[in-house]
Amino acid sequence: MRHLILALVVLAPFGLAAAGAPYNAFVTTADGNGADATIQQDHSGLGTQSSIQVRNNQHNTHWMKGYLRFDLSKVQPNPKNPPKGRKMMGAQLHLVVSTGKVALLEKGTFNVFGLKERKDYGQAKLGEDWAEAKLEWNNAPGNEKNRGGGDYDKGANGTGGANHDQTVFLGTFTVEPQGPGTEVVFASRELGAFIAEDSNRSITLIIARANSHINPWSFAAKESDKFDPPKLSFVMR
Repeated sequence: MRHLILALVVLAPFGLAAAGAPYNAFVTTADGNGADATIQQDHSGLGTQSSIQVRNNQHNTHWMKGYLRFDLSKVQPNPKNPPKGRKMMGAQLHLVVSTGKVALLEKGTFNVFGLKERKDYGQAKLGEDWAEAKLEWNNAPGNEKNRGGGDYDKGANGTGGANHDQTVFLGTFTVEPQGPGTEVVFASRELGAFIAEDSNRSITLIIARANSHINPWSFAAKESDKFDPPKLSFVMR
């Protein structure tokens, strides 16, 4: 049975609604055509694991990024706090830490990108409807193959770990050392605007590690039987 330890990390205080604020509606990667996956340099078949792993260091074969797809046609009301209107005032991304030792010992900083809507992302690239079992380092849309992550620089394409022509930078969040089961909440104006501008009711978020460490951070995937899957929540007024 999935569960959450009731510890909350409040991050990126620049959202239209404060991170961690009571939300009115939500959707997870387990709903509808949602999906989540890990991609890693020189590895395949990581899309159906129980965790989403993110890592960046000097060894390119260690690079790992997370992909999250949310089916916005499956947004459902929060029964404990029903929507008060139809206008979205803010959005939040919720992740649950599932990693062990590394999360207890060191801080992690992460970049969040939104995949732009396109019919074609280039030769041999998958589309927005990417399948978990087929998503890999070289075919993942929006991925910058030659970077594991690092600091984002608007003027330098590929920095931060994503192709800037195919993605929108939504912000960064930092997680202090935490135990498994801790919920992390990220919010930014850019995240809310990215969702509001969506036209096909499906969005993909890419998570890359900004700082460097030998070990990966892990967040629960929809396949986890211990923790809740990645979730988008909305404040509606």
